[in-house]
Amino acid sequence: MSSRSCPRFFHPLAAVETRSDGQCFANAFAVAEHRVNLALTGALLPALNVVKILRQTGFARLHIQSMFDDARQGNHHARLRMIEFTADALVEEEGLEAGALEDDADDQISMAPT
Repeated sequence: MSSRSCPRFFHPLAAVETRSDGQCFANAFAVAEHRVNLALTGALLPALNVVKILRQTGFARLHIQSMFDDARQGNHHARLRMIEFTADALVEEEGLEAGALEDDADDQISMAPT
């Protein structure tokens, strides 16, 4: 994947970088946006992962359903909130501190499926 073909993201902090070996790395916001977008299209596993993250964050099921409904209807704020909570969970999962994420590829997450 060349840098010209890297995807563009809605979230302002999302970024993808292609390393010299051709491997594509992304920060937590880009990975989270990808997962949330898949979840919003009805892909079952990404939807379950996003719901699980939102439940662990403390949201009630009705609130989560409301966020999904709002995001599907074009509410950008709802989509951004889902992305941000998912990104926070990814950062914790990787053992990184939220303030320590930098543009350096060594601190980024592989786009490879998990």
